Amino acid sequence: LLSEERARPFDVHRTGINLSEASAFICLEKKHKDQFVKICGYGLATDSYHMTSPHPEGEGSYLAMKQSLARAGIDASEVGWVHAHGTGSHHNDLAEGIAIERVFEHAAPFVSSTKWYHGHSLGASGILESVISIEGLKRNRQVASMGLQNDDPKIPLKLSREHGEKTIQYILKNTLGFGGVNACVLLGKNR
Repeated sequence: LLSEERARPFDVHRTGINLSEASAFICLEKKHKDQFVKICGYGLATDSYHMTSPHPEGEGSYLAMKQSLARAGIDASEVGWVHAHGTGSHHNDLAEGIAIERVFEHAAPFVSSTKWYHGHSLGASGILESVISIEGLKRNRQVASMGLQNDDPKIPLKLSREHGEKTIQYILKNTLGFGGVNACVLLGKNR
């Protein structure tokens, strides 16, 4: 599971994860006039498939994403970027890719993982990547999956190797954990 090189999420030649350390925080407030980003929806699902491997079809991740969209009351087509958990391990990337494809029904938006940059900081990865997502909303920037050279043909997504400037209203952020814990938060601009 551990790679001796940088993680390459969703690459056919990925060799595993890189453990790292990180710290990040977000201050949650009730509605405030200067608030730029808001939590629009969230989902949490446990598939309990295996202690360290996800359900092969990403069942828990799929349910968490669907819950997040349902709580927000928005259609999947309104999401501009999916910030995937994307660890660089074979089973996790494949299961999450299948789940994303199911949620978006063959029309997934920009999908990427940033673990090539910062590695997998385990418990801190969800909040760290949420901060990256919030900055993406503020700057209208999508962060590419660096290290991706050859898309895994088993993962049915259009993955990006390049950063993009685009007006984004919503970002779906996945965070997956050992034991089948799957969390998803839908972040959106405060209109």
